[in-house]
Amino acid sequence: MVLTKQMVFRVMKLKIFLKKIFFLHQNIGFFGKYSKFSEALNKSHGYSNPFLNKHIYNQSKKAIQKKKFEQDGIIYNNPIVNKFFVNYLVNNYILKKKFNFKKKVKVLDYGGSFGNLFYSLKKFTHLKFQWEIIEQKEKILLAKKSRLFKEIKFFSKINKKKKYDIIIFNTSFQYIDDPIRIFKNLEKNSENFIFTNLILSNKTHHYLRIENPDPKVYRFTYPCWFFSEKILLSQVFKKFYIQKQEVENSPYKLNMYEKYYNILLRKKK
Repeated sequence: MVLTKQMVFRVMKLKIFLKKIFFLHQNIGFFGKYSKFSEALNKSHGYSNPFLNKHIYNQSKKAIQKKKFEQDGIIYNNPIVNKFFVNYLVNNYILKKKFNFKKKVKVLDYGGSFGNLFYSLKKFTHLKFQWEIIEQKEKILLAKKSRLFKEIKFFSKINKKKKYDIIIFNTSFQYIDDPIRIFKNLEKNSENFIFTNLILSNKTHHYLRIENPDPKVYRFTYPCWFFSEKILLSQVFKKFYIQKQEVENSPYKLNMYEKYYNILLRKKK
């Protein structure tokens, strides 16, 4: 029997529904331990879930139309921006004596969804941005349906010839299938990188756990990388000076050997 597109979609929808029921009674936080992304993905919904993408898209549109701010599918009256990144912008641009505020700061927001960080920043900084986002193809198609996102350029692949003032992984690096490979492919695109809310452990290997968000956000689950601090900082980031800051208010409870960090990388000369 040949399956039509409609039949395939119905089967996929049923699988997602069953997973949703399975995870409905799970506690909030991280569960399980996996060495392969595919294995963890098989036990969760995944970030590329079409229903999750559509939900975030609709919430993002509502937020922009109401002049409010979206974060993880929730609409807020005030912008929510990682202070670590704001401090970087203040110290490297806003406070610079000879900085030309007419000049655009070139930003690559990897995994930046529908631009929630961009729309938050433009409301309270005097900086001008050339903002580009790398995202899943389905999200890009959704974004291009609306003129609300016209200030941002969306791409699905890395352009190795482009140069950026800063590349940011705003709580996105840890949810990528192969994050180390992605970072290596981007190393020559910028002198500066920022990673927010990375979880580092004192283990000698990277591993994955499944994140179960607060149901107030949504009930979709997905794999999350827990990086070996030793391997990530001394081997993967070896070409950069590293500034790391522990996140004070952890979103979820972690084991004693795991901690949340914001990280700034500056390329060594």
